[in-house]
Amino acid sequence: MTDPLAVLVDAVSRGDVAAASAILADDRALARQEQGGATPLHYAAVHGQRAAVDLLIDHGADLGALDQEYGAAPIGWANEKGYMDLVRHMRARGARVSLHMAAAFGFLGDVVTLAEEHPEQLSLPVGYGTPLHLAALWGHDTIVERLLALGADPSRRNQDGELPVSIAERQGASDASQTPIVIPERRKEIVEGCRRAAALLRAVTPEPV
Repeated sequence: MTDPLAVLVDAVSRGDVAAASAILADDRALARQEQGGATPLHYAAVHGQRAAVDLLIDHGADLGALDQEYGAAPIGWANEKGYMDLVRHMRARGARVSLHMAAAFGFLGDVVTLAEEHPEQLSLPVGYGTPLHLAALWGHDTIVERLLALGADPSRRNQDGELPVSIAERQGASDASQTPIVIPERRKEIVEGCRRAAALLRAVTPEPV
């Protein structure tokens, strides 16, 4: 017997909106269910299928659903692949972000607002590290500059004992090896941004790394 959820996941991954629409017309609840520890919206996002993303959201998909392996929302899956237009679109469609997520995704306005609301999070390691670590990882040098101006501590280490400057320098020198699945055009942006971020961080990081 055909599994309608599996068929839906396949359809949205391929961007077959017509097929996905027909499935959801029969069972709207499928938009919020999980297969393989993630929702159809995760799969549509990681494949860069904007029309499918919109279809799922319009049918009640949860923009805040976290996958079971990484604890990431669909917008995070889109970011991992480097579909930045889709990342911004999902934010506009209502995806909520923390300060750390905003730093990773390059959302300057959210970074400023959230840092003002929660200044204690500026140098708080969560998951991969502080907002500064995440901005450094993803090559958002503008975010790095603003976080430093807001008071983020560049000498704060993450759970692996690394400083933001170390991450930015490694990303810039290794063709963004720490973000391995990004599409080529985004990889280039990351490398260039990390090199600029590394220069900013090196200037304000007093201790050897």
